[in-house]
Amino acid sequence: MSSPLLVVDVQPAYHTYCDYLMPALVKKLNATRNPVTFLWVGDGITTDSQAEVYSYYVDHGVSFRVLDAAYFVEKGYGYIRSAMDSGVEDADIFRIIRAMRRHCVHDARMLPEDVFEECADLYPGLIYDSLFIPYSDVMAPLVRHSRWSVCGGGSNECLREIELLLKGHGVGTERVDGLVYG
Repeated sequence: MSSPLLVVDVQPAYHTYCDYLMPALVKKLNATRNPVTFLWVGDGITTDSQAEVYSYYVDHGVSFRVLDAAYFVEKGYGYIRSAMDSGVEDADIFRIIRAMRRHCVHDARMLPEDVFEECADLYPGLIYDSLFIPYSDVMAPLVRHSRWSVCGGGSNECLREIELLLKGHGVGTERVDGLVYG
């Protein structure tokens, strides 16, 4: 059986980046029988609402069968981007995420002092700019599967951030060729 499909940041606010993907994405979405989840940025970062994101897909031809069965999850932004943008190795980001999960914290600054110091050795910027794991409203629908097919964007920005967060939770990802922007 194929993996469920996770669509990241394909939404009205980013239409100039992702509209060219829509014909192929619509075809993929309308053909799938697997679960679909749409992650979209709202939270004051864009003016998109869930209704607008839903309508965006309707306007491009995604079937109501797919949309009505899909999960729409509003996500924030920048959970681990400071480390990514600072060039921290993926393996070190995973170590920090695993430490946070082991200690049941969503903010790296809440780690026990000795663990925080170990993590700060991996990412010195942690002292000034923490890393966050999204709360369960974002992560719960994502970690219920062991693997996702992922698409959307930006390829080295939000999409990659979600891939790294999933991997840090032991969830595999595979990018869908031709359905990634940025």
